[in-house]
Amino acid sequence: MFLAGDILTAQRLNRLQPKTYTVKSSGNVAASQTGVDIPGATYTFTTETNGATVDVWFSVDFDNTASPGANVGSVRAFLDGVTGGILFGIYGANITDGRANVANVDSFTVPTAGSHTIKLVVTTPAAMTVNQYTGLKLQVNEIV
Repeated sequence: MFLAGDILTAQRLNRLQPKTYTVKSSGNVAASQTGVDIPGATYTFTTETNGATVDVWFSVDFDNTASPGANVGSVRAFLDGVTGGILFGIYGANITDGRANVANVDSFTVPTAGSHTIKLVVTTPAAMTVNQYTGLKLQVNEIV
């Protein structure tokens, strides 16, 4: 927000524009994994202000290779490896050899300026893997 009498700087004006980043996974995740990072579905960015927000979109390629049943895979985004998002992507395999690209969105507030990382963390049951057709998109909105 600009108030009457404020001095405009190039740095403040540059923060008016959100910054968008997109990455694709670089590897698969095996079955029977709990809370593991999806290879390549990680992005490190730098904020200039405290309180910036990050909007996150993700899509994860789950692949079930066995009989349906209790096979449920889940994924969510994490900020700096400790703050887990509240929205999960969930795939409940209801057919043998079922496959789905599961998507969701989330948002984080970055408490301090500096370098930060968003990553996707997945849990896969027996006979369910995550394939490379997985993507992560971020939009960083700075405080002006």
